[in-house]
Amino acid sequence: MKSSRRIRQFFLLCIDVGMFFLALFLALLLRNGLVPSLSTWNSHAAAFIVIFAGWIVIFYIAGLYDVERNLAVFEFSSRLFWAVLIGILTSVLYFYLVQGCRRTFC
Repeated sequence: MKSSRRIRQFFLLCIDVGMFFLALFLALLLRNGLVPSLSTWNSHAAAFIVIFAGWIVIFYIAGLYDVERNLAVFEFSSRLFWAVLIGILTSVLYFYLVQGCRRTFC
């Protein structure tokens, strides 16, 4: 039983990671109007991998990977809303403080 739970959690984690990278690919595609080059992809993926890890931690803390607990639609939506809001705020802070500092040679 415990093994089945771990497999489902891992499956959800893989889907989330895949969606994060798909969203990054689509954002680069829309921003540049063409498929990103390997160097463009690598530079952006390196910066975003920290953000993706942070989002996964936030989702885990919010209980979104708890596959054994049946959440009501409102409770799940509420947890997802707050997790996404916190993820957005931490992402903005990361790129504003950490990445901005790297550009200005702090």
